[in-house]
Amino acid sequence: MKKIFLSISVLLLLRYAACTDLKGFDFLNAETCLTRDQAAADAIGRPCRKICELTHDITKDKCKGKKLCLCDYECGFSCINPDHKCTSKPPEFDNLKSIEVIRLESHPNGTIYERNVFDPYEHSDQAIYNCQPGYKLEPNVRSFCHGRRNWTHITGPSRPKCLLACRKYNEKEVIKNNMTCGVECKTDDDCPGLKCLCDGHCSRRCVNPDVDCGTAPPVEMGTIEYSGEGFEKVAHYSCAEGYFISSGSPSRSCTGGGTWDGQPLVCERVECGSPLPSIEAMGGEIRDWTPSPYYPGQNFTFKCPSSKKTFGSTVRTCQNNGRWSGRPTVCDGTDDVQIRSKRRCVHPGVPVNGRVIARFSLSARDMEIGDTVRFQCDDGYSMVGEAVQECLYFLQWSGNGAPLCVDPRYRDSTSTAIGKLEESTRHIQENSKRHGAGRFISSTFGPGHEIYFVIDLSKSVSDTALNNSLTFCVKLIERLNANATGEINYGILVFALETETVLNINDFSPSPQEVIEMIQNIYKDRANIQERIRQGTNTYNALEILAKGQLAFSYQLDVNKERKRHVFILTDGKHNDGPEPEEIVNIVTQRENPPTFYSITTCAECINSVEGEEAYTELLGLAQGKLENFIFIDDFYNIQSKLDQVTDAKIDYSACGQAGDVGSVKQQARVGRVLGGNKTIAADRSWPWQAVITRFHSKVVDTYKNGNFYGGGSVINNRWVLTAAHLFEYEDTEDPDWAGNFVVTFGLHKRPTNVAKKLLPIVRAYVAERIVIHENYGLYNFDVALVKIGHQLIPGKTKWEEPILNVGWVNYTDYIRPVCLPCMENNCLESYLRDQSVLNGNETEEESCTKQSDFLLEANRAQKTILSVATGFGHTTPATQKRIQRTARPSKVLRQGLLRIQDHDLCRDVAENIDWGRDDFQVIYTENMLCGVSGIANEGVDTCKGDSGGPLVREVHDSNTGHSCWVQIGIVSWGWGCGQTYRDEGIDRPIPGYYTNLMRMMRWVKANITENPEE
Repeated sequence: MKKIFLSISVLLLLRYAACTDLKGFDFLNAETCLTRDQAAADAIGRPCRKICELTHDITKDKCKGKKLCLCDYECGFSCINPDHKCTSKPPEFDNLKSIEVIRLESHPNGTIYERNVFDPYEHSDQAIYNCQPGYKLEPNVRSFCHGRRNWTHITGPSRPKCLLACRKYNEKEVIKNNMTCGVECKTDDDCPGLKCLCDGHCSRRCVNPDVDCGTAPPVEMGTIEYSGEGFEKVAHYSCAEGYFISSGSPSRSCTGGGTWDGQPLVCERVECGSPLPSIEAMGGEIRDWTPSPYYPGQNFTFKCPSSKKTFGSTVRTCQNNGRWSGRPTVCDGTDDVQIRSKRRCVHPGVPVNGRVIARFSLSARDMEIGDTVRFQCDDGYSMVGEAVQECLYFLQWSGNGAPLCVDPRYRDSTSTAIGKLEESTRHIQENSKRHGAGRFISSTFGPGHEIYFVIDLSKSVSDTALNNSLTFCVKLIERLNANATGEINYGILVFALETETVLNINDFSPSPQEVIEMIQNIYKDRANIQERIRQGTNTYNALEILAKGQLAFSYQLDVNKERKRHVFILTDGKHNDGPEPEEIVNIVTQRENPPTFYSITTCAECINSVEGEEAYTELLGLAQGKLENFIFIDDFYNIQSKLDQVTDAKIDYSACGQAGDVGSVKQQARVGRVLGGNKTIAADRSWPWQAVITRFHSKVVDTYKNGNFYGGGSVINNRWVLTAAHLFEYEDTEDPDWAGNFVVTFGLHKRPTNVAKKLLPIVRAYVAERIVIHENYGLYNFDVALVKIGHQLIPGKTKWEEPILNVGWVNYTDYIRPVCLPCMENNCLESYLRDQSVLNGNETEEESCTKQSDFLLEANRAQKTILSVATGFGHTTPATQKRIQRTARPSKVLRQGLLRIQDHDLCRDVAENIDWGRDDFQVIYTENMLCGVSGIANEGVDTCKGDSGGPLVREVHDSNTGHSCWVQIGIVSWGWGCGQTYRDEGIDRPIPGYYTNLMRMMRWVKANITENPEE
């Protein structure tokens, strides 16, 4: 009796499902398989087995012995012994990457599934061919193990080959580009004496690889730079300074017909818009005004009426990007000092090429605290900045004044684009350096950087443009990894209408060279990929897949929220399918520790006066509206060819009071926040003078545990840290080595709380060499101390390691910088007050210090308008005094709070009425103290246990230059609970937090840090 393995229906499906790949044979249809194609079988030289007729009664199918009536491809239904094996491997051919052999099997539940199999191969096993990148299987068939113990498609025209994958022939583009196409081909055998190559819109053609296209067509007011030779020669065009590409192709390639593809380039002169309407709107004028046009190099001097003060730049120059240099010129009736008494903002200005909506001028009453203004750009111009801005209580506009209205046709110069990239990559490289040898992250998921490339592969991107954009990615990777030791991982997506993941950052961690090979293979395989992802540009889809896939999984694994993520979007223009892509960017950036988005584009539509404004706005939105992360270029060649020539600039980090991104804390004044909420989390690098003081433990993580966490401090120079005396109140200061029990840490943004959480490579830790406590300290009066750093500690696997060279000196970096102190020489406050004529340079040191103190604290003014911020790792939820003593836990992340300094009388009154519950204990408020409450009405912002010793700083903002610096005015000292209130005339009012008045301690500070000349 015949051995039956499967039911007839399942057997048919298993044996015939794959036959649909053969032209003319649809073996899912039994009637088709019944027809034997003897001619097809003879053509490939294979004899057929005995013909049979498939029936549901296998005893009547005319097959004998173990043979079954099975579909045998060209031979139709034939008597086949299913136990026979193919005696050879599937056929191989040139440019083949791999062969995968599968077998259809039946699951007990009746479903059919594929299983990979290896030699020996059975009848109907299927060989699936995978070509090398850049090649395509033609015809797209599979080989099957047939009844004569061999494979189908081993001879004849149906034998598959891996041929060059090229763009499809595009007659319209061929005619448009005046191309001459050679003979169609499949392989070099079709081209005697020539090569079968991809020839742009001509597709696959016979080409002379040494063809000479001669010199590319010249361009007026431009230059040409060549790359490659012969058929691979490319002409790269650039316009002269002060000119821009108004039409044509920035790069043109030599074609097989000996001509240059693309369209003739046209360079037109850049023009700046007229600044006259904006200055006249504020009552000002332009000296020596001349009518337009205004070309790069044109200078104008702006003048305000005698009744008003001039803010911003008085001389502005038309630049190569079509914008006027300097800051917008503003005419206002008051100066920086006067506006504080009037409690209003300086006039925000009127943008060139734009206007203030509803009125063309603003009166003083329209600029008081809480008032808003709206801006609008003229038709054809795109806004960079906030359209609606509010005058905040510290007398600054929420969007820093009038936005820019830019002409979307004008791109970044190569030097500007390179400068932006250098700045962003510097942060990545600096945070990627580690001590000792490293490795590429695999199963572990520690701190480091993730770089995601989202690459536009739509049909509008030419081969040359794609090659340049991918080469840019390669050089960026090489640059990023030049100084890294394994802390950078990569993800790659390509998109058009659909999206394809090339490298998933969560799957495995290839080396940088392997990542580079993947990117290079994108170019080789571009035709195949473009066919799969279809025609169109759906940027939203690509970003959504990234957000819900790789990014979501990355955040899930990154429980410590320590990794930095950077998304580089490379595109040639705006989307034409799907929702607005900025929507997904806005959603993703709401996360804690959000990614940084970079939009790098050539924006083909930006030349068009109708579509340009919309396209520019979208592409800027992909960079979160940040001009520094928006790189708008003529051609990727201009930056990729020069990126590897860039040397890292030496930056002077010694200037005091230079904060990082503090926009979030300023926004609290508009949107509000509560103690402990995510809005209180400080941005990375925002407060680089923040120091942390802990008790030393031999294990790194235990050094930062709750029980060893003492408080904060501030970097005031390379050797000294300013902090509070009460941190060391219960220490045995008689022990000559007592200071060595403490560690001072700089650059810390997140506290490591378990062994899995490592210190970032930018963090520096030092053992304290000496601690100086104010000799008059007692009951929080004179609550000030100085810590001198000793030798550096290097974090090992679990324990601290000491370097060979021990020097008590911390080098400044982007993450470690000093705060400005009042009453010190050459601080930013002193120069600012001279510009404001508050100081004349003839004051004694004491007189100068008094004036600085009066300015910083707005002496004799009950309603303060200064922007004060306290930072630290303190407890984050409201708590009573008793509860805070029992349950306080330091924050895991650096936090920030916006505060208003209060009048001394209020501070004293509240302090005197605090019931400490002890007859022998009462803190006396003195002139050596300050107090502050929440900077946002009805919100509980306060410092708490763990913040002690940390800085209270205020911004010194120069409305004329737009520059700011931060000056420390206090040290976190004491309070009654955290975020608590007291009852006053039936109203709950916040109990202030109390701070050491640093201005009254500066003589002591200066004396102690200058006792030795080398310090």
